[in-house]
Formats: sequence, C-alpha cells, structure tokens
Amino acid sequence: MYEKRAYEVCQLEPLSPILPEIYSGDLDDEIRSRLYKVIEVESPIEESLLVKRVLNSLSYTKCGHCLEECFRDLLDSLTAIKTKEGERTIYWKDDKGIDYYRVAPSEVRFSHQIPPSEAINAALATIKGRSRFFSKNQLFEVIIKNLGFTKSGSQLWQLYFDTVELGLKRGDFKITKNYRYYS
Repeated sequence: MYEKRAYEVCQLEPLSPILPEIYSGDLDDEIRSRLYKVIEVESPIEESLLVKRVLNSLSYTKCGHCLEECFRDLLDSLTAIKTKEGERTIYWKDDKGIDYYRVAPSEVRFSHQIPPSEAINAALATIKGRSRFFSKNQLFEVIIKNLGFTKSGSQLWQLYFDTVELGLKRGDFKITKNYRYYS
C-alpha cells in the first residue's frame, strides 16, 4: 500500500543574477515561479530544501541574512499548501496527501529535510497490518532502513521523534503501555 519511489529532483535552468537584482525585487516573479516548480516536482518538500534548490539554480550556495529576508517574503507570498510537522515547514502541491515514501542519496536531501509524513509511510510499509509490536529501536531501524540510510545519528533520531509524534497524533501509530508501537 505504501509505495517506495526514487526521489525526483526538479531541474531548473541556471541563472546568474547579481545580488542587487534579487534584493531589488526585480526577480521576484522568476524566483516565485521557481519555488512553485520545485514544489510541483518534489512535493512534499521541506522549506530549507525548497530554498536550497532555488538558490542553487540562481548560482548561490548559501543563504545569508539579506537573501533569507528576500526568500522569507517570497515564501510567505506563496499560495501553496503549508503544514508544520514538528519544527519543519512542509510545502505540498495539493491537499491529497501521499501514499508513498522516497529514497534519495544524502547529496539530494538530508535526513532533516525529510517530511515526517513521508517517514510515517516508510514505517507503515513494513509495520501496517502486522500482528507484532515494535520497540522504539525497532521502529527507528525500520524507518531509517526504508528511507535508505545505513548509519544513524542525531538528525535521524530527531526525524524519528517527529515521525512518531505526528504518527500518534494522526492515528497512524498506536502505542502499548510498554511503549511498543503498532499500526
């Protein structure tokens, strides 16, 4: 029921504007268009990854304070659907939700850029309908394995905690008195 997919990266034509062109607002429509294109292809997408994709297409690798302000204004003006998942802001192309999870190498997206709703699907692909319970560590291993990670770290644990919190809130996961998870 929960399909594993490869992560598709939005391909944007490179531009090389100078900073004053961005700060002045002359490129607002172009940048906004690029934000929407990335959302269309990579939805659901975490906000920092969305900004990174567009910044890279503009030949920038870092978002300093002034660029951050420009992007904040543009992000706030988008009509795309936004949700909060833990501390993450996620952008969606529509309100239909997803029934898949995507595996991507770390150079495409990092663990802190994975929407918890997608990590829920990675867990449900293994645990849904099983007649057994999963400990915290077992559920963590299921999530990171299904998402294609081979090593664990603090960012993956944060993804796990955000995933469990959202999964319990939405009813995707249930928990026993002994803190074992099932669906």
